[in-house]
Amino acid sequence: MPLLVDAEQTWVQPAIDYFTYSAAIMHNKGDNPIVFGTIQTYLKDAKERLLLVTKAADKMGVPMGFKLVRGAYMSSESKLAESLGYASPIHKTIKDAHNCFNGCSSFLLEKIANGPGSVVLATHNIESGKLAAAKAYELGIGKVNHKMEFAQLYGMSDALSFGLSSAGFQVSKYMPFGPVEMVMPYLLRRAEENRGILAASGFDRQLIRKELGRRLKAAVF
Repeated sequence: MPLLVDAEQTWVQPAIDYFTYSAAIMHNKGDNPIVFGTIQTYLKDAKERLLLVTKAADKMGVPMGFKLVRGAYMSSESKLAESLGYASPIHKTIKDAHNCFNGCSSFLLEKIANGPGSVVLATHNIESGKLAAAKAYELGIGKVNHKMEFAQLYGMSDALSFGLSSAGFQVSKYMPFGPVEMVMPYLLRRAEENRGILAASGFDRQLIRKELGRRLKAAVF
């Protein structure tokens, strides 16, 4: 059972990375990583840091596991940067964040196709899911295996989850658990992380209504 260490704000992330990668060096053996780090692709330096980590891991012979996300602290990161007078670490546009996610996803899939390591692509974005699935197929990565999986929040982007699962890919649905005062801010950050998520939820509802109509017609006629 792998351990996926989540990512937080940039002012605490170096400490999280230190403990995560130290644990990876100690426990990741063979081809199947146990400890996974998280890369937030809404950060401008996400690809650069990913390249540095993978290069160091290759040099040490450590198989790495990564969870790829977009990121969820846009407001707090931008406010802190403005208050302290430095440039925001966040991409200027959501398109830039999407491009960074897709680029990092492609890079990681190429890495695991040609060597050890694993990747969890945590995205609610349908286009990113399609691109990653096509890339995996192109590289000949087996669909249901330990090397890659997709992940979405329970109740969000279900059409994407079912589509990927139906295509044979491994998909995880995760559910936050805890006190309401802690869970609700988490869910709000997830919505902010991918601003297209509400549109995706509307698409899910549209598909559900269509399926209900189909089943009712089948039952009546």
